[in-house]
Amino acid sequence: ILVIGAAAAVVAVGLIILVVVILRSGSRPVEEPDMSRREMATDSPSRPTASDSQPTGTSTSGPVKEDVVPKEPVKSSAAASEDAGKLDLKLRLKPGQRHRLQLYREYNASTTIRGQPYDSNEIYTAGLECEVEQIDANALTLKMTYLAFIAIMKTPNGQSEYDSTKPDTISKYAYGAILSAMIGQNFVAKVTPQGKIVELDGLDEMYQRMAETLVENEDKATMQNYAGRQTATAEQDAKRRIDTVNQKYGSREKRIEATRAKLVNGMHSGKKYVKEMVSNVIMSFPGGPVGISDSWQAWTALFSLGDTELDDCTYTLRENKQTAVSVDISSKIEVDEDKPLDSKDASAGSSRTTLSGSCQGSLEIDPRTGWMLHKDVTLRCSGEIKTSPTERRPQGSTTAMSMEIVTTVEPID
Repeated sequence: ILVIGAAAAVVAVGLIILVVVILRSGSRPVEEPDMSRREMATDSPSRPTASDSQPTGTSTSGPVKEDVVPKEPVKSSAAASEDAGKLDLKLRLKPGQRHRLQLYREYNASTTIRGQPYDSNEIYTAGLECEVEQIDANALTLKMTYLAFIAIMKTPNGQSEYDSTKPDTISKYAYGAILSAMIGQNFVAKVTPQGKIVELDGLDEMYQRMAETLVENEDKATMQNYAGRQTATAEQDAKRRIDTVNQKYGSREKRIEATRAKLVNGMHSGKKYVKEMVSNVIMSFPGGPVGISDSWQAWTALFSLGDTELDDCTYTLRENKQTAVSVDISSKIEVDEDKPLDSKDASAGSSRTTLSGSCQGSLEIDPRTGWMLHKDVTLRCSGEIKTSPTERRPQGSTTAMSMEIVTTVEPID
């Protein structure tokens, strides 16, 4: 009777009267009609209950308690599937993981100076190893090591080439000695899970080791040069030559320090180039989940000209192939800036650089780890550099220029 009364309290008053009449007449208890169950289910929020697994026709389920009813409506299947289609892209690495890759950059430049065209081509290939050393809540510590280099320079004056697997090519390329000293050197890059560079640590120590190696290699070359003369005093003459060079700087230690200072801002070895290298092999991830065709803005190192850098680039998620996520890259280049030719000498005048162009490309990453699998981007721009009139050049000068930079990244087997 209590069960029937509890169930009847939810339905219409007419049903209550009907139950009371039946009970007073001495009839058997009437089972709860199926219609009343449907009405209760309609009036109550949908939620799973233990009675769902019981056979139909029983009347053991009681009224729904208010304290277990969800206060917010459950998301529809469409909203849930929409959320499932989003990808949360970021670096998901573990300490000890290693990733070897090759960075290829080709520069094609064409300039016109005083009406004379000057074309140049440079190919720079670096083999790198990235090892995960430490992970915390804010950043990942990655040890970056230089493995190999190939550099080729073509100008109207000829071609020069350096290959780190061929020691005899060091002297055949202007920066061969520097690249040779970088082989095996390493530093630490601290980046966020979103791929933003937080800090480059260990560069000063790397420059010190490189400077010591460069000076040592110079001294060895001097000794070999004099030994080739095959004279009785060749060794003494070589040592005197080395002492003369050291005295020029004040001491051998000061000579090493002067060499280290040049490396900080030098071609290929400078801090700007190191940061560009790291940025080219680690993707800038979005700040949250993204779906197909979603875009985000992030810093990139696809282009730099002196102090001018391409700050922002548009990344667009194009395809998710489970084993690789494809992302398109695009950006417009608009440069218009003035800067002094010599910050220490105001009379040296200033220059104004104007450039316009664009870059287009794509990349692929491993969705499980965030490691870059492939990258191919081409940047094209053109413009001119105007220098202001000075005492030495009352007319000033105008240099027209155009350039193309191709960047490719791929794993090393």
